[in-house]
Amino acid sequence: MTAWARVAGVVVAIAAAAVGCRQVLGLDDPQRFELGAICTGPGSADVGQCLAAAPTCIAIDKTYFCTASCGNTVAAPGSAAPVPPPDGDAICQSLISPGTPACAYYGEPTNGVVPWSCATLCGMLGSADLGSCPPGLTCVSNGCQ
Repeated sequence: MTAWARVAGVVVAIAAAAVGCRQVLGLDDPQRFELGAICTGPGSADVGQCLAAAPTCIAIDKTYFCTASCGNTVAAPGSAAPVPPPDGDAICQSLISPGTPACAYYGEPTNGVVPWSCATLCGMLGSADLGSCPPGLTCVSNGCQ
């Protein structure tokens, strides 16, 4: 199990598991989102639910959803929160989502390298409307989970 955190103004530690998903067509479904599509199976990830653009299935609170890598960074010294890759948001913004895609989930460092994944930001942040969550996810502290 990999520890993940969401960065949306505040860093929040979240337990998650990363499991690979495979490409499925499903493009004829108008409700099909690349980022945040549900990939929950019976008690674990359903590897057949993610599209090629967001091929990774992660879990937060036992709800599995699809995401994509948005780069890696060097681990911050001490207990400082890592900083997302400079081009990470641009990678995520190419994905289809009803909210605001952002490079905002990070995993535990391996050999000093922090892996980052795309998240869907949601709700109101000040006067900015970040949008909504894909079906099956809930907006919690401006992040879909």
